[in-house]
Amino acid sequence: MSTNPNEYDAMDLPKIQESLQKINFAAGEKARVELKEILESSLKKGIMPKTALQINDDTMEAIYTQGYNLYNMGKYKEASYVFRLLMMLDFSTPKYILGLAACSHRLKDYSNASNLYLLCAALDPTNPLPHFHAADCYLQLSSPSIACISLGMAITAAGDQPQYALIRERASLMKAALDQQLGTGTVSKQLETTDAPLEETETSHKSSQSDG
Repeated sequence: MSTNPNEYDAMDLPKIQESLQKINFAAGEKARVELKEILESSLKKGIMPKTALQINDDTMEAIYTQGYNLYNMGKYKEASYVFRLLMMLDFSTPKYILGLAACSHRLKDYSNASNLYLLCAALDPTNPLPHFHAADCYLQLSSPSIACISLGMAITAAGDQPQYALIRERASLMKAALDQQLGTGTVSKQLETTDAPLEETETSHKSSQSDG
């Protein structure tokens, strides 16, 4: 499956709309109830909700593209709805979770964002970016010690992977600065601007997949 969102710009959008209509996406409370029923039924059967709804990978990628584009247009709340839908349909794909985490981060919902980053890291343990960006959330939540731990985990996850060399370097510098600040008792929340990871993450994943 392609990982380049731009390849789906010309996709026939009625396909997406048809898939969304199946679960009454615009029907408010009714949609949430139906999604919950579909999720519970799918879990009992051991299948993903997207499979139960017969939504194929190309359509999922096209829906993701819409969220990705909304995010890059600065429409973070609208993009969050799309990523939340994708998570409901397939909760095993890290980039859907990362998309929602990035939106929450941008919307300054740092607690939710940090939890989503942790979930993404659990599903994608060799990707340092969730830990890296979670560190900023913890700083904003006045938890510098946890931020320092997150940066350490980012460094470990990056390892010797060449596509993450820059992230490893940045995390190392930030951790050193944070360690020093913790030693003096004066911690800044602005070590480095680390929010909005989505575009950076897409680039890193493309590099990772091309290397593989």
